[in-house]
Amino acid sequence: MSKSNSIDLKKYDLYELLDVPQLSSEDLVKKAYKKQALKLHPDKNPNNPKAVEQFQLLQKVYEFLLDPIKKNEYDNVIRARE
Repeated sequence: MSKSNSIDLKKYDLYELLDVPQLSSEDLVKKAYKKQALKLHPDKNPNNPKAVEQFQLLQKVYEFLLDPIKKNEYDNVIRARE
């Protein structure tokens, strides 16, 4: 994951961005990412000036949720809020 990318994930509900329930499994995250990636890819949205930004955010969320340590910490924060 690139540190130079300035997207701040703290501002987002990561599961909501993938359109999956909170605390979703890795498999569900992967399936949702593929679906959203096809939908949001800049090549599929040439008239959307924010397409690149949205796709980069999606990639960042995906990388974050596939990291077991980061995902576990994030899920613990969600559980604590409930």
